[in-house]
Amino acid sequence: MLHAEGIVAGYGAIEALHGADFTVAPHEAVALVGPNGAGKSTLFGVISGLLRPWNGKVVFDGQDVTRWSAERRALAGLTLVPEGRRVFAGLTSEENLRLGAYRRARGRDVTGRMAEVFDLFPRLAERRRQRAGLLSGGEQQMLAIGRALMGRPRLLLLDEPSLGLAPLAVREVADALTQLVHTGVTIALVEQNAAVAFGVASRGYLLDRGQVVADGSVDDLRDDVRVHAAYLGEARG
Repeated sequence: MLHAEGIVAGYGAIEALHGADFTVAPHEAVALVGPNGAGKSTLFGVISGLLRPWNGKVVFDGQDVTRWSAERRALAGLTLVPEGRRVFAGLTSEENLRLGAYRRARGRDVTGRMAEVFDLFPRLAERRRQRAGLLSGGEQQMLAIGRALMGRPRLLLLDEPSLGLAPLAVREVADALTQLVHTGVTIALVEQNAAVAFGVASRGYLLDRGQVVADGSVDDLRDDVRVHAAYLGEARG
């Protein structure tokens, strides 16, 4: 479904990615782990269209989308849930969700999709009339994921979904992502918390200093000395 090949990208004169490759197959969950500053968010920025690569290409569903805008990619089903959630704080939870279906659905289809989101995140149903800015961090993350799901993404990209959340909220979000994978949703996620990432994904990549230094099944990566020492020996990497 997705193939990012030889991605070179950066900011100003600083090169953050040095020829990174990243692939996701249909109905697969893939994790991208690595330390702060490794280039994980930069790679997802390139894939989602928020950042133009200096070199390399991004192919989505057989089409070269390297020069497509982020909006065009989103309409094609390539949807990013950015780091930091970025919900519309002054709008209610329900209004945030409806915005996720903008240009992708209308009428009864929107109502049906919202019901699916509420089934996945029952707490959002309880807070559907509450302004998003008053929700807890975990609830805002659920809302950000739910908003993305309203557009029925073909590939859901999540950038640090557990960042800054309380342990219980981390578990709730991870359980919801696992449930989505079981229903056939294709997911790629950036995580510093490798234990969470490997609980959701079946395959992963280790990115360090802008380069992929290891990839394979999550079982293989768990046994990799570099991954284990840096990310699995403590609660946070």
